[in-house]
Amino acid sequence: MMKLRFRLLPRLPLEAVDALFAAQLGGRLAAWRKDPAMGELIDRCEVVDEAGVHRFDVVLHRLEDGPVYVAATTGFVACFSQGSATECDDDDLADALDEGLRGLRRR
Repeated sequence: MMKLRFRLLPRLPLEAVDALFAAQLGGRLAAWRKDPAMGELIDRCEVVDEAGVHRFDVVLHRLEDGPVYVAATTGFVACFSQGSATECDDDDLADALDEGLRGLRRR
């Protein structure tokens, strides 16, 4: 089975959100602008493979819901809903994403 590890990135202030992160946030960016406290609920992760290569970006709300993108793009791969990967065409990838998120939550 493919093994992936999630690396939690530092939280950014709203004014430091770049174009890529804004696109990855989607509709959550408007909610964050409306309520700056929402920034405390949004986490960004780099997902790396066993060799340490950055493969995916994840934008999570409360570490359980949010999209997964091909690294440094807005190419949608999957979505987390209630802590489980969904909307993924690759079952092995979905399982690896699930296990990676569980590993992050155990830390």
